[in-house]
Amino acid sequence: MLNRILQLLLVLSAIIALLLGTIPKVIGISIRDADVTNLFDLIPTETRGQLSINETQFDNGWFRSTAQINVSYTALDLVDELTVLLEFDISHGPFIFTKTGPKFGLAHAKVRPSFSTVEITSVLTQIPFELPRLSFDLFVAFDQSLTATIEVSPINYNGSAARVNFAGMDGSLKAKPDQSSEILVSVRSLQLKDLNSQFGFDLESLNLQSSSTQISDIFAPRSARLKIPAISISGPLEVSAQDILINSQIRKSAVADALDIYQELRVASIKSVFPVISFSWTTEIKQFKTEIIRSYYELITNLQAQTNPNSSTAINQSGFINQQLGMRIVQNGLILNNLILANAFDGDHSVDLKINWAGLPNLKSAAELNMSNIINTITMVLEISLDKQAIMSSQFSELVEAFAQQNFLRMENDRILLSGSLENGELNVNGEDIPIDQFF
Repeated sequence: MLNRILQLLLVLSAIIALLLGTIPKVIGISIRDADVTNLFDLIPTETRGQLSINETQFDNGWFRSTAQINVSYTALDLVDELTVLLEFDISHGPFIFTKTGPKFGLAHAKVRPSFSTVEITSVLTQIPFELPRLSFDLFVAFDQSLTATIEVSPINYNGSAARVNFAGMDGSLKAKPDQSSEILVSVRSLQLKDLNSQFGFDLESLNLQSSSTQISDIFAPRSARLKIPAISISGPLEVSAQDILINSQIRKSAVADALDIYQELRVASIKSVFPVISFSWTTEIKQFKTEIIRSYYELITNLQAQTNPNSSTAINQSGFINQQLGMRIVQNGLILNNLILANAFDGDHSVDLKINWAGLPNLKSAAELNMSNIINTITMVLEISLDKQAIMSSQFSELVEAFAQQNFLRMENDRILLSGSLENGELNVNGEDIPIDQFF
């Protein structure tokens, strides 16, 4: 009985050993799809027309594989395309040793990028110090989720003309099988000093967090948050700011095939020769048609197919795209809300501007656009509220009094107010109708 149990254990051990030995090879057979292809599948389809991705080499081994991928980016306003060679050194699962320790997964890749564009190579060779070490890793789990990490080593350079002190940065991209994703970027302190001009730049740190419900879909809901604790500029112009926060969100609109875009910029404290002490700006763009964004990328793709990227014609095409994009925005309706809050001259002030653009869907060319069409298509509401004591104690006091006498501004309690609206072609300022023809 004991011998049979031992034989059974030996057979099971042999089977397990065989499986552990063959699994890396089996994984290696599909490694192209599990690691390299999955990474590029995260690129939105609308932007792929500007990218050219070619696999120049793929060697599949038992425990390791290597791959070389050429990635080229072409923009109409660039004479030469930007090209980078990505070299993949891939370790097969299921047991993978990484610099953070052992892991279970399909594959782990170390990626080494190198630029072959003349302009970039020329710029890099002119930098007077050794470039920071770049570490780029990919990890693919059994469920096909992908994690990409990047690390940039610190820089300490003290030259005769400049000083650079950079504490490094790291970032990560985590994409789940459903392509929901999260991006984290952390930039540590950066100090730059030009010893000739005495210009200086000091960044305490920068942290970015972004998430998307589907990273490959540019219309999918997403959000981003950027924080800068402190930043300063020294030299002829001294400016410093603390607690900078930028929030951004993209959501599906209540209107079909449209997006709502929200952005907020807040600066808690500003020190400079200017009177502004703090500042915030909130912008909302509602009912922005996805057709406008899609047509923008279609225009780029079509023009690139017709134009040699190395010709001067390619540079001129960007102006044509801007014209076409402007036409599509004018043809479609949208809502634009802006709210600015600021503390200046030791007082709190606000500007609230709401714009509703109904759109001109029958407009065929910019030549047909006239001021009458614009006035009758747009609805605007403007509310300005200023701290009276702060403004009247500033150099703008006489100007404010002159506008108040003409009823463009009104004084109420401790505030200076302006209420204006443009609706159905009629202009109203502080409750008084004003003929709009006198302005044109």
